Amino acid sequence: MNLRNEHTGPKNRLYHCGTTVREFLIIYGGYDCKEGVECNDLWIHNTINGVWKQYPTPIELKDTPVSSSICAIGNVVYIFGGQCLQDNHRPTNSLISFDINTATWKTVYPHTGGFDRGIPPPMYGNLIFSLNGSLYVLEGIHGLEKLNALYKFYLRTSTWSLVEQKGRKPLFVVGIFGTVFNNQLYCFGSSLPESDRFRDVSIFDFSTNTWTSRATTSKCQRYPSDRSNESFAFYSKFGYMSGGESLSELYSDIWKIDLESLEWSKMDYTLKKAVCDHYMAVIDECYLYSYGGFDTNLNYSNSLERIILRPPTLYRLCLQSICRSPNIRIYRQSLPPSIMDELNLNDDEPSIDGQN
Repeated sequence: MNLRNEHTGPKNRLYHCGTTVREFLIIYGGYDCKEGVECNDLWIHNTINGVWKQYPTPIELKDTPVSSSICAIGNVVYIFGGQCLQDNHRPTNSLISFDINTATWKTVYPHTGGFDRGIPPPMYGNLIFSLNGSLYVLEGIHGLEKLNALYKFYLRTSTWSLVEQKGRKPLFVVGIFGTVFNNQLYCFGSSLPESDRFRDVSIFDFSTNTWTSRATTSKCQRYPSDRSNESFAFYSKFGYMSGGESLSELYSDIWKIDLESLEWSKMDYTLKKAVCDHYMAVIDECYLYSYGGFDTNLNYSNSLERIILRPPTLYRLCLQSICRSPNIRIYRQSLPPSIMDELNLNDDEPSIDGQN
């Protein structure tokens, strides 16, 4: 289903990035191709009350919001890299953070023009993820060069180091998606976009610093068609893939892969429209969200689509019903403090009925 308050959220953007924190869906940066402007802001969608909130980027952190990478640890969102299209594609290697509880920005590591072997150069289009309290940055584009390095950032000391990589290192030239599962990084992407992209997965084992490749499986021998500009979302031991484009068509299908067995299965439902360059996320293990991208007519999709993966808990449904009720101001008077704190109910925050 599409969510009704879509007009209040971000619009017409590509090359953005996103992550999740609890019930919050977070979109950062991108480029508004319709208006020809860069999107120097961060948007947070509360999936319980249906409200979007915008947080402009501080002046000192602006100007590199295109093709950045993002991840979250606890309540803090970390954003690395990106480029400025309006300034000769100028990239950055800065690391910034946003605390969703206090709505505060912070420069964790500033942009550096000069760098040594242990510090990532200014780049964009990389993957960022966290493990054991540290951040990792994999690959990326620096100038005309596709980097093939893995960097580690120690949050306690604010220092970078280059991680040794053994085995045959993959080089992802058509997008890179990944997640940490059982102390291993599972990456999806390929240097050969036209040939069986989803028949294997590249895995980096942090205990040995070694890359290996494992074949995926399918009980009915059905695999996703080769494509590019698709989107992945990961939660627990599952990954979800949808959309994307080939030379002849765009896709609306949705696939699931079990990271333990590496088995692909095609899901019974699809996106409402075939899209590419969109963003997907899983919230509370029960909802799969899709936002943005563009369709076969090159129309931008500003809708936020939600698919139910499994029935939500009764508690979650009750919270949604309370927040989206026209009687929310009356309910506030009788709700216990713990529920008020969890929902972060403020007198000046509107209630939005978020479903068709």
